[in-house]
Amino acid sequence: MNRTKTKFSYGNRIELLSIMLIFCVLISSCDISARRTKGKLFGVKTNLYDAFSGDTVFEKYYYDEYSDNGRSLTQDSAIYYFRFVQPENGLIENRLDTFTNRWYSKHYYKFGLDNLSVKYLNRDIYRFVWLRTFNQPISITIEKKDDLHTLFYSISDGLGGYFAGKTIETDTIQINENNWLRFNELIAECDFEQIPTEKEIYGSDGAEWILEGHTVEGYRMVTRWSGGEISDCCIYLLELSGIEIEDDLIY
Repeated sequence: MNRTKTKFSYGNRIELLSIMLIFCVLISSCDISARRTKGKLFGVKTNLYDAFSGDTVFEKYYYDEYSDNGRSLTQDSAIYYFRFVQPENGLIENRLDTFTNRWYSKHYYKFGLDNLSVKYLNRDIYRFVWLRTFNQPISITIEKKDDLHTLFYSISDGLGGYFAGKTIETDTIQINENNWLRFNELIAECDFEQIPTEKEIYGSDGAEWILEGHTVEGYRMVTRWSGGEISDCCIYLLELSGIEIEDDLIY
């Protein structure tokens, strides 16, 4: 079998390298553009890197005209529930990196949770989402509207560290004002309004404890590996929900 070898001159090689360099630049530009626009709010492509701003711990809401009936229910599985960090602009609080945002958001979407950072929903809300690596994800929401105090919870058949499953159990529980006040005492005791959104404390496996605050003052989010400062608040919500968890599965 005859084989023909193609020889490249020096000029050919320079031209080829130039073409490859231009191609890489174009691909990089497209990737950055995609990452800046692939988050969606209610079916509308939104640049989430720029949509949110503010330098207070409780941040102002980003109002989207597609939210209706006082709800902010996610309509698209491609949504990112949280804002993106912009360290170059000093915007870190109430924000997550792309990987963590995608991970959390998949579970939130499967639970059918409201996006609490978009607009004030005319009631104060706190929400705890518990993503244990090897156990079923749990979401517990406590809210106050006028004189009514309510707790909602959902459990999915997924695994917090691996995949978001479908919701297999939900319940709505009427709680009393003392429960609400006690929870707010715990919020104050852990200094929820001032502690950083994230801490560089991680380990093998474990669990993500995500606590959000949604009040007339704005939106606040704190996440900790295996509880940290927010553990008392979250355990109290677990107790109120009546969900039975074995001691060795609380991590």
